[in-house]
Amino acid sequence: MILRLVFIFVLFISLTNSIEYIPNRFIVEYQDHKTLSKRSIKGDSTEAFIASLKLNGIPAYPIHSYSTHGIFHGSSISISKSFPNDHVLNLLKSHPDVKKVWPVRLIKLHQDPQDHPLVDSSIDNTFNPVGSSDTVLLDSYQNGFISNNIAAITSNTTNATNLTGFQYPPWNPHKVTGVSELHARNITGKGVTIGIVDSGVYYLGEPLGGGIGTGYKVLGGYNFVGGVYDQEFQGYSTFSPNDNVTDCYGHGTHTAGIIAAFDNKNFIGVAPDANLRIYKVFGCVGTSSDDSIVNGLLRAFQDNNDILSLSLGVDGVMFTDNPLAEIATRINNAGIFVAISAANSGNFGPFFGNGLAAGNHLTSVAASVSGQYLVYEALAKSSSGETFNFAYSTASGIQPNTTGTFRLQLYDQTACELNGKISNNTNQDLIALLFPQDSCKNNQFYYSVGTQGYPVVFTYNNNSTLTSTSTYPDPVRGLYDPISIRGSIIGSFPTWAQQQILAGNTIDLVFQESSLIPRSLFSLDSPDLLQVSRYTSMGPNYNGALFPQITAPGSNIYSTFLFNEFATMTGTSMAAPYVAGVAALYLSTMENRTKNSDTAINLHQRMIQTATPLQFSLDSSSTNTYAAPLIQQGFGFINATRFIDTKTLITSDPNLSLGISSNLDTIFNVTLYNGNDYTVQYTIVHNPAVTVFTKRPDDMIPSYFPPFIYKFASVTGASKTITIFPMSSQVINLGIKAPDTVPAEYGPVYQGKILFSGNNGEQVSAAYVGTFVDGYKAWSHTHQPLLLFNAISNATILDSSVKRPPVINNGLDSLIYLPLLIGASEIDIALVNESFSENNIVLPLTEGQNGVLNFVDGFPYPYSSRSLGGSFYLFEITASTAIPDGIYRVLVNVLPGVPDDNSINTNNLTSWQTFVSEPFYFIYSPNDTTVGRARGGPYRGRDDRGRKSYRYENDGESFKFHDLHPRQDQNIQEQTDLSSNNGTFNATIFTGVELISLNANYSMGYSPYDTIQISIELNIAQNLIVGQQASIEIAPEFHNFPSQFLIYNDVGEAIIQVTIDSETNILTVTVIQNWDVIYVTGSIIFTAFLKNPEQYTSDRLVPLTFVKQSLNEGSVLMLDMAIVDVYFLSIQARVLESSGVIYIYIPSAFTDWTEMQVGVTSAYNFLCSGIAVEQTEALENSQVPYTTVPGASVDCAGNFAVINISEPPANNRAIRISVPVITPSFVANSAVSAAIKCNFAGSQFTYYLETVLNNVALRSNALSLTGKRV
Repeated sequence: MILRLVFIFVLFISLTNSIEYIPNRFIVEYQDHKTLSKRSIKGDSTEAFIASLKLNGIPAYPIHSYSTHGIFHGSSISISKSFPNDHVLNLLKSHPDVKKVWPVRLIKLHQDPQDHPLVDSSIDNTFNPVGSSDTVLLDSYQNGFISNNIAAITSNTTNATNLTGFQYPPWNPHKVTGVSELHARNITGKGVTIGIVDSGVYYLGEPLGGGIGTGYKVLGGYNFVGGVYDQEFQGYSTFSPNDNVTDCYGHGTHTAGIIAAFDNKNFIGVAPDANLRIYKVFGCVGTSSDDSIVNGLLRAFQDNNDILSLSLGVDGVMFTDNPLAEIATRINNAGIFVAISAANSGNFGPFFGNGLAAGNHLTSVAASVSGQYLVYEALAKSSSGETFNFAYSTASGIQPNTTGTFRLQLYDQTACELNGKISNNTNQDLIALLFPQDSCKNNQFYYSVGTQGYPVVFTYNNNSTLTSTSTYPDPVRGLYDPISIRGSIIGSFPTWAQQQILAGNTIDLVFQESSLIPRSLFSLDSPDLLQVSRYTSMGPNYNGALFPQITAPGSNIYSTFLFNEFATMTGTSMAAPYVAGVAALYLSTMENRTKNSDTAINLHQRMIQTATPLQFSLDSSSTNTYAAPLIQQGFGFINATRFIDTKTLITSDPNLSLGISSNLDTIFNVTLYNGNDYTVQYTIVHNPAVTVFTKRPDDMIPSYFPPFIYKFASVTGASKTITIFPMSSQVINLGIKAPDTVPAEYGPVYQGKILFSGNNGEQVSAAYVGTFVDGYKAWSHTHQPLLLFNAISNATILDSSVKRPPVINNGLDSLIYLPLLIGASEIDIALVNESFSENNIVLPLTEGQNGVLNFVDGFPYPYSSRSLGGSFYLFEITASTAIPDGIYRVLVNVLPGVPDDNSINTNNLTSWQTFVSEPFYFIYSPNDTTVGRARGGPYRGRDDRGRKSYRYENDGESFKFHDLHPRQDQNIQEQTDLSSNNGTFNATIFTGVELISLNANYSMGYSPYDTIQISIELNIAQNLIVGQQASIEIAPEFHNFPSQFLIYNDVGEAIIQVTIDSETNILTVTVIQNWDVIYVTGSIIFTAFLKNPEQYTSDRLVPLTFVKQSLNEGSVLMLDMAIVDVYFLSIQARVLESSGVIYIYIPSAFTDWTEMQVGVTSAYNFLCSGIAVEQTEALENSQVPYTTVPGASVDCAGNFAVINISEPPANNRAIRISVPVITPSFVANSAVSAAIKCNFAGSQFTYYLETVLNNVALRSNALSLTGKRV
């Protein structure tokens, strides 16, 4: 009798970042490839390894074979899905030929933090490459800055000696980095070759050399994905590699231009004389797999490049021994400098950096912002004879390419309000449209005007309540926009135009050649501040080491794009190639350089120690001298001239890691070298960075921006002066000790720099980082694993009146929900007998021991990122013969990944966390056809805002299941309309569902009153024919969604009509125009509300399961309907019909504070007389009365209020601050923020909170359909 629990497939999903694995696919490193190859007639080690697996009954076949001397020998293999063994990973680990093994993950490009690339449907990855680009505007609350002279940036420099006639354009970041000065000294990267592992390059134009091969800027490379358009859709094994590295996505072309482009007109890269090799590992969209990227890394090493630039990775898996990090580290240690983007997941807070960059001495790169935007200029001529030079920005950052004179039509209503009322420009007259923007942006704006035939369309910001960044419409289209020039007018031109038209005049807009060249930088905020970007992912890595390592320009970066165009992009993807270019400048100055094991490490250490620390900008006080957190900026902003020129160096490792511990007290020996030919006196100064909290008392990790405090580590050996003779060194003993006054339950990260400043002007620095904590947990009492019985069947969880466990049959019906508050080194899930308890566990966990019946298929599982939204594991129990009815449990055993020291923790039971589920009956159903086989697909927990957990109690008499009732009618099930006269879709078209709140901030869960955005992914593998239909049912908890809207293709044609029946909640898509394509992708996006929000209580966790029964695939979201976060400071905003209210909560769990000040602001004015500061014994219970907090004061004017509270209320009561808001009836995504400051742990504590006011189900939206045409 064989009993086994079948694991289907799992995706680790967070709000905007996913760690996804390809099922049954593994990267294997061989133990001894030479011995292995001798077992093959061909001398092929992979052939021998596959044969060995098959001899042992494991049906495997090779995907990639790797053989690079000194770096990596192994293969990527796939195991047959029909293979019945429960733990393939363990079998591979124990195989005598295997040194290491990893599951294969999907890898994303780090283009920008809201990356929705739209690629034209005519693209083929092998020929005629085209594409589009997105740009993202700056967020508020960047966390660091240095002052700069912007006047110097925006003025032309003198000609560099080897760049005759070239004038530095105003948007160029080379002034602030010092690169322009190096160019003036003829340091341009000559003789250095940089390998770029990315999406390819569009080299057919002057900026990137015009060709490929010897004598060109691009020397060559390799295409590892062949003609694949979209690997995620077409599969990760369907490629035929070739030599064509032409880019069809744009990302690789943009990064290549940052490094080395030059057109002698308006653009120069960092190292314009460097050569490039291109390793194409992405198709026409930004997803690949890490076994494909291994190919690119190894080939780049084999080609003997000097530098590698990697703007890709996987966020949140900061383990140093993941496959890409290991290989990149080995390449770096072999002498090739590796620069890697830090990732764009800053909103998720600490411990969420790019796992690819987690290795030692890899140069992980953060992105800076400057508050400046690229603008163009054109001329307006009135028939009155008056003229007006106006500025505009383009919607997608693509350089405009249209000249001519266009008659202006000015409207006083938005394009959305006029949708369908604007006559078509059938004669193709040269007409320009100008609309007020208000809230008409993005797709709604574009589809209101995109197909009417007008060549020039502008908007302007007419609503002072909108955020400043709304001046720029978000990107929707790329190069194939039927609108030639689309963007936003900046400044007072609309007012001038209105006056001219009211006076009876006409206006012409004149675009000349000069209108196509960026002319200036427009600043929305402080133009003299260079800041750390909000979106840059935060460290440290899982062993507590500093991450990232350095900061470089990354926001609104202007560079090359497809078809000889230029475009603006944002992200750490743009910062990494900048650092690679600076490294090339340095190497080009080294005569007779050699490449050895120290080359790249020495270059890395020299670069980081010469960086300029960015000051902390969230504190605007004049006394602020503290650095921004190093776990988001590294050593600071790159200083190219100091990097190349300095003769003072720290020759020991400048990274001083205190690790992760409850005892941070370490002595470091730092060796300082004076390479000058004269004596230098050095002043040693401690420059602390602000201390941030990496966890809360309930073990959650706070998101951006984490709470911070002005409490610092002490440094002995600093604050002194030393003298070092020429060509001599001195060892300085530095004792670094963290204070113990801040409770370890907050996980404070103590960080700072030790500056060594010479009296000759040279400065270098060492940086320290240490996390003071007792430990991190995978889950806590507020976030626990959960077993959802029969979650996708007609069965329900039994309520407290039923005195027996629930029933699981052998159908594919149940789910395990597993939240992870921190990354996990290993996850074990197993079926155990009823009497099993945590005391039964013996490590390592094996089948058959102490009641462990067997592992769920696919476990143990390594390397998972944290995801509060959770991972969902679909499982069934199968048997080769009938098994006795019985009571069982599910065991979940997790090893938290922080600190990352498996050699100590793996077999230490106290390091693990264990969950044993409530008991359940298993009843064998012999008629169930699922016996003996696994069915199913990905189940995805899509949100990082859940808070409380489902609770199970056993009081000895009854089984109580609190407030959790998954039902069949909660599911979304696809229904293909078989009655269509014009055919049906030949396969499932709904391939994913995502829900997010448009109100909730990252510090707490949903409110029942939130506006919920629903996104349904479409993937259609056929041409579209009028009349085709498919339907999907929306969970009955939702209502108030749009009844009908259209989805357009990438050229603005209405292709699909969407209708939603408000009675049945059935959404139906109907094809209304034929479209001859091979396959189509897109998304349906709309908003809804929950019915009867007042019914939800603090103990209510609502699972919404979106399922396609035909494929057993779907998406699960745990909606936390808690009224308030009772464990930490939080904010909520709610809008009624004609008014709103902002709530700030100070729960009783937040203690030991005094002198609290709360500042609140919004886009709308407050009803100051209605502001209330109240206390209660139970925030989570709305029935408990509130009373006024004595002694609290309120200062309010307009849309800003300050509330002062001298001390916590008596009896440890919680506080609720209510701020009424005067709002119109229509409020959409209006920003609200609060700053909470108080004395805490003997110092000033600060926490910034953000949310939005939102009361309207927005008009329908959609990600336009794209695909490959026949």
